[in-house]
Amino acid sequence: MTNARHDGDAGPLVRLAPSLAGCEKALLRAAGLPEPAIPVCDPRTLQALGARVAAALRVEPVVLEAPAADVALAEALASRCQGAGSILAIGSGTLNDLVKFAASRLGVPCAVFATAPSQNGWLTATASLAVGHVKTSLPVVAPRAAFFDLAVLAAAPPRLRAAGIGDALCRPVVEADLRLAQRLVGASFDPDWFEPLRASERALGDRAAAAVAGESQAVRLLTEVLVEQSLVMRAAATSAPASQGEHAIAHLVECFAEPPIGTLHGELVALGTAALAAVQHRLLARSRAPTLHPLSPGDPAIGEVFADHAEQARAAIAALGLDDPGRVAALEERLRAHWTELRCQLLPLVREAGERVETFQSLGLPVRPQQLGLDPGRFDRLSRFAFALRPRFGFLTLTALAGETDS
Repeated sequence: MTNARHDGDAGPLVRLAPSLAGCEKALLRAAGLPEPAIPVCDPRTLQALGARVAAALRVEPVVLEAPAADVALAEALASRCQGAGSILAIGSGTLNDLVKFAASRLGVPCAVFATAPSQNGWLTATASLAVGHVKTSLPVVAPRAAFFDLAVLAAAPPRLRAAGIGDALCRPVVEADLRLAQRLVGASFDPDWFEPLRASERALGDRAAAAVAGESQAVRLLTEVLVEQSLVMRAAATSAPASQGEHAIAHLVECFAEPPIGTLHGELVALGTAALAAVQHRLLARSRAPTLHPLSPGDPAIGEVFADHAEQARAAIAALGLDDPGRVAALEERLRAHWTELRCQLLPLVREAGERVETFQSLGLPVRPQQLGLDPGRFDRLSRFAFALRPRFGFLTLTALAGETDS
């Protein structure tokens, strides 16, 4: 991936090398990023890489003292970056999403200098930001380039690399959700999204502990997997190839856990993957398809989970037709007709997901809500309605229609 350009003429420039020190200005020229290019960082990423980039470009960085994935903060960042020719995220998930949004607001290009291989959204045309209190995937300008200095990535805190493993290895539950949705509701699914990733994901599973420990070649492998996943999402023009029920659980816990919990995105994805894998296994272990029942948008539990944002959840239920007896009956008929085929196709993915959960456990990633100090009953209620966070059909939706109440 070193010195490689992806996606032809219109695609992003990706550079991954043992060191990129001294190459900063040349990298921006290669990506066609106009000056002044303003670095955006927080105090930690300023120390890790931001000060070096700012000095090389001879500009003052914008330092966000406490960045959060929130639209209001992204709007404020756009105001602070007025006059920029381009904006550079010096960081990973949250900082990159804030920069993508700000660049979109200002109509300028952006790029990211990664400081940790902790997530896979680097090059996508979406930003996961809270609108009010609800995490939402917003359309934004896709970064023109992403730069990965392996020395910087290997020096990042091990916890950040472990979080990257959580985001990188959730694919089996994602694929199971997508294949179910394709069969039952005609959702878009392309097997080519995943085929190029299978071998590298298996290799990463074998080297996960080494990646967390900072071993250079394992860190490179982790970064390459995350970048390839990012490019798949970019090419598909949707986060769907890497984000299904497990991410819905992660986002809902992040937004509505009581008390709020301070965890990394990839840690919550690991927990969501474990929960979704259990749901998928429980349903697919049955020889007969479950009986489905329409949902009631007036269910008081929706208000208990979503509070002031309950109407958004009810709208998602209506958008999927989950409150319509006729549509649910037709869905159950299709489910019964294809149940044997689905079990044969999806059970191997569920077994693979179980292996991924074991990897998460070995790395100390959370796979049970108690590990995050989260009440199991509260977590079950959040998981039960996580499907209503956005209109994507999957096993969480099927579980709700089947009347299951715990994960």
